[in-house]
Amino acid sequence: MNTLYQKSLYLWSISLILLIITTVAVVVKIYNSSDLVALHYNVIIGVDSTGGRYELLKIPATGLIILLINLVFAKVQKFNRNFIPFIAALMTVAVNLVLLLAALFLFQVS
Repeated sequence: MNTLYQKSLYLWSISLILLIITTVAVVVKIYNSSDLVALHYNVIIGVDSTGGRYELLKIPATGLIILLINLVFAKVQKFNRNFIPFIAALMTVAVNLVLLLAALFLFQVS
């Protein structure tokens, strides 16, 4: 097996694990919060968007959609069978990590 292919498999696995951790964190926050929660925090203004607690599920849903789009893109493309799937997996890990950190920071505010 090619090393880039193996690394991309590890990255897809890490991305899925990050998505599961984000989903679990959001579900725990949903069950431990009131009906109105902070949805967006700005450093200058503070909390500038609030909404229902189930709207927090948009955070892991975004990660799942990006994961699925990148996975389909990596499988369908015909140009480079090693490098492009690696880059797609790497970007998916980065996005899911940012979403996890954003969710955790948002939970600290509300």
